[in-house]
Amino acid sequence: MSFWNNITKQSAYFIAHPLLRAYRILTRQKASGARAMVTKDNEVLLIRNIGVKYWSLPGGVLQRFETPMMCLRRELKEELGITIRSADYRYRLGTYESEHSDHTDTIHIFVIEIPSFYYKRQWELDEVRWFSRDMLPNNLSPATRRRLAELKRGEKNIVAEW
Repeated sequence: MSFWNNITKQSAYFIAHPLLRAYRILTRQKASGARAMVTKDNEVLLIRNIGVKYWSLPGGVLQRFETPMMCLRRELKEELGITIRSADYRYRLGTYESEHSDHTDTIHIFVIEIPSFYYKRQWELDEVRWFSRDMLPNNLSPATRRRLAELKRGEKNIVAEW
């Protein structure tokens, strides 16, 4: 039963996720989100969502009355089974804005150092993998590539375009 339950969830997500994105674009809803640069030693944890060909940082959209850190804790728990403790938080890499013709989205990126390589991939993700910071995949999203370059340069508290 669990197998069929996961297949059903994956199919629903594969259909609903692009529709939700199109709805947000068409209705011009402002979205604020939080993503994590989850690190352990010299490795970074990247995800690939269902139906997406590129690797990106885990995270999601802020819910009503949620702070960026609350959103991040919720998303990492839901997507990867990772519980973030205060001691895991290193610093805010930056706050980025994505300009659209009629609104601006805001994305907060945090650097998190977790004590273990353990994660538990949930049904909404196609793939999750640890990558050496020196051997990243070619199919990174452009924004993820820029954020990893900023991390490598040791930048902090950036305010910039996405």
